[in-house]
Amino acid sequence: MAEHEQSAAESSAFEQVDPKLTVFALANGMDLTKSEEHRRLEWFHDGLERGMRVEPAAGGTFRVTAMAWKRKREDEALTADLGQTVAVDALFALLDDGINATNAL
Repeated sequence: MAEHEQSAAESSAFEQVDPKLTVFALANGMDLTKSEEHRRLEWFHDGLERGMRVEPAAGGTFRVTAMAWKRKREDEALTADLGQTVAVDALFALLDDGINATNAL
């Protein structure tokens, strides 16, 4: 797939989840950052910045990665894959469970 086609496919994947990610972030006191490649829910807990990176995967699914890092040291983030790729209908249940897993890093 050409770079432009892949970027368009990723944008299309986010179009269906962005409104729900925005509501999820607001409901949980998080910030939502957006890039072409991923979305990241971010918050501060127990002295570390925390985040869950949401990336499109094959077949309209998403991969979620938990992250924790010291302020301004994101390049040294601890990360943990939160499981297999999930379809949109299972994404938000994974994010709910992922908060505790992310806070445990």
